[in-house]
Amino acid sequence: MCITSRKVASFLVGDSSPKLTFKDPRSDVESEYSVDLLTPLETPEHLSAYLRGQFDGWKPHQVTPSALDMDLGACQNKDYFMRGCATQLRDSIPCFLDKPKCYGQAMFAKVFKYWHFSGLQHCNNPTCQARKSSLERSAPKCGWPAFRNALLTSVACWQPCSEVTLTAPTIDENIRLPIVFCLDVRGMMDVWLWITRLTTGPIVKLVEEMNMKGFRDDNLHKLWQGFASDHNLRATESSSKFYEHGFCINRLWNVSLQSRNGAADIPYIVEKALEAPSPKSKSRHINCTEEICLVASENSTLVHQAHKCPSGHCADETTFPPPTLNEAFYNITNNSSSRTYPFQITAWRIPQPGRDPSSLCSPSDNYAAISHVWSDGTGVGMRSPGVVNTCLFEYFANLAQQVSCNGIWWDAISIPTERHARAIAMDKMLENYEKAKVTIVHDQDLADFEWKDDGSPAVAMILSSWFTRGWTAAELWASRGHPIKVLFKDPDDPTGRNLLLKDLDMDILAGDLSRWVEPESEGYECPFNNRALSPTDTLPGMAHMIATDILALFRWTEDQRIPDLQALLRMLQTRTTSWTRDRTLIAALMCLPLSAIDSTTTGPQMTQKILANFGSLRTTEIVNHRVPMSSNGPWDWAPQSIFDLGQWSLSDDPMGDWSYIYDDGTVKCEFLAYEILVDDVITEYRQHPALAARISVALSKRQYCLLLTTPRIQQEGTYILFQPVSVSPWMVMGKWIGCVSLKSTLGPSRRHLQVWNTDSNGANILGKSPPTYVLGKNRTSAGKPLPAMSFDAVFAALEASTHNRPAPGGSWCLSISKHEEQPKWLLQPIYIFKLNQNTVPNIGRGGPTHPCGTVLFDRRSDNWIQAPFLSELIDALDIDVATDCPDHEDCRGTVPISWSFLCSEGEYYGCWNVVPKVYTSMFHVTDNIGSDTPGFDMIIGLDTFDNEIKGHLFQNLRYGKDNTYIKTCMQCGKCDQCERRRN
Repeated sequence: MCITSRKVASFLVGDSSPKLTFKDPRSDVESEYSVDLLTPLETPEHLSAYLRGQFDGWKPHQVTPSALDMDLGACQNKDYFMRGCATQLRDSIPCFLDKPKCYGQAMFAKVFKYWHFSGLQHCNNPTCQARKSSLERSAPKCGWPAFRNALLTSVACWQPCSEVTLTAPTIDENIRLPIVFCLDVRGMMDVWLWITRLTTGPIVKLVEEMNMKGFRDDNLHKLWQGFASDHNLRATESSSKFYEHGFCINRLWNVSLQSRNGAADIPYIVEKALEAPSPKSKSRHINCTEEICLVASENSTLVHQAHKCPSGHCADETTFPPPTLNEAFYNITNNSSSRTYPFQITAWRIPQPGRDPSSLCSPSDNYAAISHVWSDGTGVGMRSPGVVNTCLFEYFANLAQQVSCNGIWWDAISIPTERHARAIAMDKMLENYEKAKVTIVHDQDLADFEWKDDGSPAVAMILSSWFTRGWTAAELWASRGHPIKVLFKDPDDPTGRNLLLKDLDMDILAGDLSRWVEPESEGYECPFNNRALSPTDTLPGMAHMIATDILALFRWTEDQRIPDLQALLRMLQTRTTSWTRDRTLIAALMCLPLSAIDSTTTGPQMTQKILANFGSLRTTEIVNHRVPMSSNGPWDWAPQSIFDLGQWSLSDDPMGDWSYIYDDGTVKCEFLAYEILVDDVITEYRQHPALAARISVALSKRQYCLLLTTPRIQQEGTYILFQPVSVSPWMVMGKWIGCVSLKSTLGPSRRHLQVWNTDSNGANILGKSPPTYVLGKNRTSAGKPLPAMSFDAVFAALEASTHNRPAPGGSWCLSISKHEEQPKWLLQPIYIFKLNQNTVPNIGRGGPTHPCGTVLFDRRSDNWIQAPFLSELIDALDIDVATDCPDHEDCRGTVPISWSFLCSEGEYYGCWNVVPKVYTSMFHVTDNIGSDTPGFDMIIGLDTFDNEIKGHLFQNLRYGKDNTYIKTCMQCGKCDQCERRRN
């Protein structure tokens, strides 16, 4: 039995492993026997015919590739008939007489049934046995040997990845996660994770990644989350051993931010790292913490240049004349008429012995680019520009010649000194690595690390000083199109002076079986996959594959580009630079096309370009607790640094709906939206007093705010405080205020804006989507803030939109009754414009840039407007103030206002620039508009209705026999869409 209480855990005695009574499922056989952890997880021969009958007609999802026909000729599982069979088909077979009494028994029963009815047989085929032996040497240990054996057999006999699976029972009030398991669930997950990664290859896209980690089975995902405390305990215990061995613990914990399983991967890395002796740099990391490496924070530009001569202190220097570099850039800037300059080679041709360097490489030369860390003394140091130690240059030149290159690009000698030329060179920095024949990685800790073909060099790389620097990350990314050679200590050289150049793809990264499992698919065609095409080779351990996944982000991605923000953060967020701004510049160089690179722009401007280039973020990634780069309008939701986004989601599951970013700095998202109650206790995340003040000011008028969230964000009690300012059909635009925490409960009585797309139980109604929300669109075309809308006003506007999905072209529904009868007028959203404005801005797909009000049709003769709302209109539109009114004692004056109804949603797809029908009406100003109906700012009286609106009302039986419509807009006739329709 599992133990669910810490109070009784210490009294566990005897054999507690699961044992259940199994009944033969065949109706004509009476056979019962006990099954336990020693029972083989194979299908008995006498059940084969029964299973074939149960699943007669089932077609496997995958069949054996023709390339493996001969290889599997004698395999007992070559005709494996359950391949790809859905798990629930096996679950439906009744076979256990006992009801599981704990989680461990429930998991044992579920997994046993899955494999016992899988059709998998013991296989004596020598080829399959050789493969299985290789798998057994590398697979993690597991306390349920039969389960481990079944997984390895299924791979050795070539079963698809979908079959190599692990299932988990449902976690509910009857079966809870225990404190102590009666089954080695941890070991089961370890071996399953290892074999799944081995057969699927490196995962570089987050959606695929979460299918691996998040486990398409929700119950398995819950189990994984239930192991969080165990993951953290193992990680902290491993971290202590790592620190005592002399390694930098900051670099270790950086792995948790780069690997796909976070802290759970740390013990594997530590286990492999501790096999090596303590590094020579041990004493430098004594004061490092998990969060900060003090060595990385040092100014490496002040480190003196190293010597590579036997004496270690020769006086010979070599000069690479800076004027040669400056002149090369002078020529390209003078000969280019645009801001985009052609690439200029600044690699130096290696001179003949005894000759001084004098010329740069030509396009026909092959040069090697050096990727290094200045803290090793391989940078400029305190030298004059272009002056380096001769022995250091000869050291790098010799390495370049070993890889058949006659030139060398090294930042200490290859960057011009003239200001304008240097700026161009920085913009083109990564092109120097892209166009190199080979990139050579030099890190002194790696050069002192003894080479072994056991995965430890890959682990050493992700823990090296070289892997902590921002510029080396960019250099690694830019070198993905050619070989990368890394320097390691030669174990056969006792002097330690002759180093080995090892190829990153062919020698260091872990091979896998993905290309063997699916040899006829294009699949993962990164070069290092081929290292383990035969499963009889030495297979990598978990630490080797974790390190490979981290390095593979830089080496191979789909379309050879950084796919999303999560990938960028995993690549760069742990990296350090001597200058803070360089981190954003590096991100821009890695993400943006060359034509968009300008190193003279500010960090926030580069962040904007990167986000616009991505075009989308997961909604969880938007959550941040920083002061935004803009107080309102475009980018009011984005922090100044790209590295302040995505931090919330990195702590756990980064999955979620997508939000779409536009070049104008707006972002469109789907959220759950709730009203804020007077008694709600809301606290801000205090990152800065200015942000706290911003949130406090908005909450002082909380009826004009919404709480936005998603089911995933809501689990953490996090909400986005949002101020709506305008509504278009099924879209709410507004201002990001900041992220807050709601201490009150939502409760069933709280109003929300999902009422039209969810049923009474809160479930989504098929075919009806929630409103979308646009952040960063809260200013007029003149740049002035738009007035905020109350929850009631937004609710009324969206409710009106529901009656216009669809609607007759160019029209809007004003009533849900015939206009000849007593009308049931809807509260109507309207756009408000500046009087006598000749050109009405676009209200089409981009959404309005005008104030949005809500009007009520009333039996009074005159039109009325609330004084506070008018005051905000005067500020937003610069309209004239009200003039005196002699007709009404309670009137503070009259004011002419130009306004229009909305257009139905479908109309925006026929024209890029919908032109609204604009009315200009006189409104009386009042402090109390006098109506029990909430949520409106203005009243349209009978005079305006009878004279300007009533004569244009109509019905359309196609869109609702009782609905009353009015024409509200027409197509512009000028845009591309209109031209196509006309032709």
